[in-house]
Amino acid sequence: MVLNENKKTEFVNQLNEAREDKDYTWVVEIAAEIADAGDNDWAKIILKETEDALPLHSSSINPLLELGAGACNIFDNKEWGKSIYEKVEFEAYDVDHYLDLSIGVAKNLNDKEWARKLFEETEEITNSQGSNNADDYCYGLYSLANGICEHLKDKDWAIRLYQSAENRAESYLDLQRLGRGLSLKLGDMDWGKKVFSKGLELVRNEGEDYEIENYEKEFDKIFNS
Repeated sequence: MVLNENKKTEFVNQLNEAREDKDYTWVVEIAAEIADAGDNDWAKIILKETEDALPLHSSSINPLLELGAGACNIFDNKEWGKSIYEKVEFEAYDVDHYLDLSIGVAKNLNDKEWARKLFEETEEITNSQGSNNADDYCYGLYSLANGICEHLKDKDWAIRLYQSAENRAESYLDLQRLGRGLSLKLGDMDWGKKVFSKGLELVRNEGEDYEIENYEKEFDKIFNS
């Protein structure tokens, strides 16, 4: 299907703005809209040109993750998506990089074997980097557990990570996020409520009024609705 000139001009203007802003999420969204409008060839060219323009550098990791998802979900091209994710794996160096890559591979490629390997590497990096920052360590542990619960369905592994996170959780924000994961990802409402309640007590003593209000609203939504 050939797009009419007005629609094509509209897409070109959006694309130029997205590229100028380096908003790669928007670039992928525009490509998806173009494909939906019937011009698959142009949409593929947009993603490929964007990929080729990115340097092989850690600064390209987030854009490449967006493009990998786009290749898989817009065009159902798993081989293309895999080749992009392999670039990410080569450049990744911290917990967030590896966690996002693990989830992308599991979710978009449905490659559970590779995803498990990446989740294992994420855990190793979480443990090695965690000694430098207790808050980051706790965050890394429950974020990893959430991903493993959702994408690998390995509850035993996730429980071990959640327990480690609980032993390190000190702030009401960590307790809130941990309680949310336990309840909504693991499905253990009793454990989640216990952790969430500990955070609720803490935020009532230390938090701002808006934080208390938001915390109480989420508590009621999860446990009292």
